[in-house]
Amino acid sequence: MTDTDYIKFVFAILIALIYLFFTIRYSFDIGKNMTLSNKLKIVHIILIWTIPFVWMVILKNLTQQTPGSHQVDKTKENKPFFDAYKNFE
Repeated sequence: MTDTDYIKFVFAILIALIYLFFTIRYSFDIGKNMTLSNKLKIVHIILIWTIPFVWMVILKNLTQQTPGSHQVDKTKENKPFFDAYKNFE
């Protein structure tokens, strides 16, 4: 094996490792996403594996929060909603 073949081999291995790292990591992120349906998750994961870096950038831009939006707080408030009507009785 010549030096140029060795450099090409190492470069190909490095590209493959980077591809696998980012693809697996982003596939887990899509799997944990609660806003996407199961069919949509499967489609996105397939597209991530077929056209990885392009689809990751597109999804990251589409799924990021927009200015002025907020996340839903899943905690229960101290007073239930019907307490507001006690003053009208």
